[in-house]
Amino acid sequence: MKAVEILGLSFRRKPGAPLILSEVSLHLDQGEILAILGPNGAGKSTLALCLLGLLRPERGVLRINHAPIDTLPRQEIARRVAYVPQAAQSAFAFDAAHMVLMGRSPHLAGMRAPSREDRLLAQKTMEEVGVWGLRDRLFTELSGGERQLVLIARALAQNAPIIVMDEPTASLDLGNQGRVLGLIRDLAKGGKSILMTTHLPDQAFNLNCRVALMKSGRLTAVGAAAEICTTEAMSELYGAPLHGLKGGPSGALTAFAPRLA
Repeated sequence: MKAVEILGLSFRRKPGAPLILSEVSLHLDQGEILAILGPNGAGKSTLALCLLGLLRPERGVLRINHAPIDTLPRQEIARRVAYVPQAAQSAFAFDAAHMVLMGRSPHLAGMRAPSREDRLLAQKTMEEVGVWGLRDRLFTELSGGERQLVLIARALAQNAPIIVMDEPTASLDLGNQGRVLGLIRDLAKGGKSILMTTHLPDQAFNLNCRVALMKSGRLTAVGAAAEICTTEAMSELYGAPLHGLKGGPSGALTAFAPRLA
C-alpha cells in the first residue's frame, strides 16, 4: 500500500525563478524507509515541505494515503504526516514537555485542552527517545542535539502514520545518531512510513532502506542503497572524488570518505 505518491512534481519560489524541483516522481510504501540523499541545495528540504503541504508545487500530483494533498485541510494533513525539522530554536520559552505535548495539537478539537491520555502519550514518547529527563528544561536552553531529540519526540507524539525527517541526526553525537537510527528502523517495523533526508550514505546502508539520489532538484537514481550508492555515483552526486569504505563479513561498501590529493 502506497502511503505517499509523488508524480511529476515541480516547484519554484516565484514565477520566472529557476526550478528548485523538476519532474520529481517517487512513492513511499507503508512501513518503508526512504532516504533522500544529496548535497546542500539539491532540493531535499523543499520536497519535504511540499509533502507537508507547506509549499505549493507549480505542477504535479502529490497524494497522501491516496488523497490529493490539495484536497486535505491543514489539520488533516497534520494527522497524517508528522515532521521532524532540523534542530531549531523556538521563539517562546516552553519547557521540553510542553514542546512534545504540542504534537497532540492536530488531534484536539477547537480549544480543547490536552487530556490525561495526551499527556501520558507525550511522556511515553519522551521516554522512548530518552529525553524524559529534560522535561522541565526550557527548549531555548537545550543544546542543538537535545533540541533535535525533543523534536523527534514531538513528532512521535503526533502519532501520524507518515513521518518526514529533515536530516534528523544532523546535530547529534555518534551515540545519539545510533539511537535515532534504531528508532527509525523500529518505527518502520511497526508500520510507520518514514521519509528522511540525509547527506550520509552510511545511514542508508545501516537502515538497509531504499534510496533516492537528488541533485539540482532532479532525481538521478532510485533503488536499494547497496545497488545505487556506488563510489562512482556518490562522487558524481557530491561533485568530489570519494573512496568507498568497506566493512562487515561481506566486505560491502558501508560509507564514503573524501579522496585527498
